[in-house]
Amino acid sequence: MSRNKAFIIAGLMLVTAVVAGWLIAKQFVSVDQTREAPLIELQNNGKQLAIPKVGPDNTVSVKVYFPDFVKLQTADGKTREAQQVAGLNVVERMVKSDFSPLRVTEAALDEFFKGLGKGFEGAKVAALFKDRHNVVYVDMTAEFLKGFNMDAADEYNLMRAFYRTATANSGAEDIKILVAGKEIESFGGHFFGFYPMKETFGM
Repeated sequence: MSRNKAFIIAGLMLVTAVVAGWLIAKQFVSVDQTREAPLIELQNNGKQLAIPKVGPDNTVSVKVYFPDFVKLQTADGKTREAQQVAGLNVVERMVKSDFSPLRVTEAALDEFFKGLGKGFEGAKVAALFKDRHNVVYVDMTAEFLKGFNMDAADEYNLMRAFYRTATANSGAEDIKILVAGKEIESFGGHFFGFYPMKETFGM
């Protein structure tokens, strides 16, 4: 009888170890494994997003933030009126997109770079994906770095606007920027690029 008990206990310990190992591996799955597809959206466990306004021809509304040094203009060249939020100008634009938060975020960031204009003309979002901790990774093309010919104050406000645009439309807890699929040391020489943005630019 004692031998049977020993086998049962050993079996239970083995099953427990296997289940514990599986749970740990699931929790700490590497981010690189989630990047096999260019756009992946895991279960949204983040902030509750308001349903965007819907317009004709599959358009939805997005919020786009800009630093003060960017001159916002209408199609006829006039200065665009913008609401001030946390020291940034925010405008609402209608863009073509579906209702996926990552698709909407991609469209919003495209509008962001269009608004920046000179220096950022070739900057595009190559891919977006979200991990299980609700951190959205934005993989930018290499052209993204070519526009950072500015001082530390302007770079800080530019990245704050990027962060606000990305979080406002995705509901993410944090944003991490990659360039051409890789981490970068710095954007324009003033701030580290290795870390998610919230701690530095989430003010």
